[in-house]
Amino acid sequence: MCRNVVRSLRYLLLVGGVVAAFIPICFFMGLGRHVGSKHDLHAKSVLVVRQVPLPLQAYGGRGRGAYASDIVRTNSSVGAVSTGRAVHSEAVTWKSVPRVANASNVDEIRAVTDEINRRQLVVNAHLFPPFGEFGVVVVVQVHDRADYLQHLIASLRETAGIADVLLVFSHDVYSHEVNSVIETVDFCQAMQIYYPHSLQLSGDRFPAEDPRDCTRNILKKKALELGCPNAEWQDMYGHYREAKFTQTKHHWWWKLHHVMETVNIGKHQGPVVLLEEDHFVAPDFIHLLNLMIVKKLREYSDVRILNLGMYQKKINFPAVYNKFSVDTWRSGQHNMGMVLFNETWNVIRNHSEEFCKYDDYNWDWTLMHINQDRLSQPLQCMFLWAPRIFHIGECGMHAKHSRCDPKPVVDRYRDLLQKNNKYLFPDEIQFVKSTLKKNPQTESERRLGRPTRSPAVFKL
Repeated sequence: MCRNVVRSLRYLLLVGGVVAAFIPICFFMGLGRHVGSKHDLHAKSVLVVRQVPLPLQAYGGRGRGAYASDIVRTNSSVGAVSTGRAVHSEAVTWKSVPRVANASNVDEIRAVTDEINRRQLVVNAHLFPPFGEFGVVVVVQVHDRADYLQHLIASLRETAGIADVLLVFSHDVYSHEVNSVIETVDFCQAMQIYYPHSLQLSGDRFPAEDPRDCTRNILKKKALELGCPNAEWQDMYGHYREAKFTQTKHHWWWKLHHVMETVNIGKHQGPVVLLEEDHFVAPDFIHLLNLMIVKKLREYSDVRILNLGMYQKKINFPAVYNKFSVDTWRSGQHNMGMVLFNETWNVIRNHSEEFCKYDDYNWDWTLMHINQDRLSQPLQCMFLWAPRIFHIGECGMHAKHSRCDPKPVVDRYRDLLQKNNKYLFPDEIQFVKSTLKKNPQTESERRLGRPTRSPAVFKL
């Protein structure tokens, strides 16, 4: 117990030091006044780090990292603290969310999912403190793998600080099985949204597979003779579009646009964590996120993306448990557990047309193209060497195996975390120089070496 008290005091001193250093800088730069864009992370007010007690969690139950930094706004003119939080007047439970009676009726699915998107119901809002404008939003992109999603939700349940999160599930398939898994979420506020241009809702018309579409391998000359509607649009390898591959990229963009632009959660300026159904999180990922945000605010203002995951076959956790680096954002290295802010979204959104038209069905390779070939200042990423988000997907769009059981992979990561329990919830994170290999390829060389599934072109 004494050890816990000492750690908590050390953490308070750490954060207090950051605040003491940061507030004078804010006033010097005039950030205490209502200035700048509404999407500017530092605009309109002074940011203050406040300590919010968190419940004891798993992995020893010692409550290590039992405080999380909650960034709130202070109105400098009157000295009052304002969280900008909405007031929920009624109890919303999972029974309040509209559901489809006949899952084979596309018209019913479309009507129900449109209603869910329109109403923006926040489930469990009456059970937790109102969500703040600098709160953490976690967005999970969901397809149809309920078994994987179940493991992700189980790991989120064990996360310290999860009660302060808004958890958003973004779907491209309506599934009773998936809904039954999501309805077990009772540990935080949650919301469901549905991608309105999904293959499920489109039936036999674009953006799904249209019977009149050119087949994948047909020659362009033959396609023009047949008059199929997409005859003019082959990819660089002479192939025609395959809807099942392009949907993921389209869904990724719509999800981000919908959360950033449409969902009514007040003037949200906090971090948005991007997860997928086949991810698994460590119990201290929010704690590490808070430490990274403090580092970004204090020392690395040019960083636009935080990254909580990393693909590593072997992780020397004791050696790198609190180490981070800063480097240019790259696909394949920084696409798992990305954390974005409004300022990042504004940069990406300005290249929406190119994102849609770029000849690759992968959202991350498309984003890397924009980052390296179109931005005058490529987005910088702060990433952890000991990941707090892991990939458990043995089966999916890019991987096919005879056995698709996520449990062995989940058990492996649980064992990793249990063995390194004492290295979780570090008091601070330390910078080390990035040793990631640079990518010297030009745009054309990269594209020629990257098979695609035809252009993902259509306007949302």
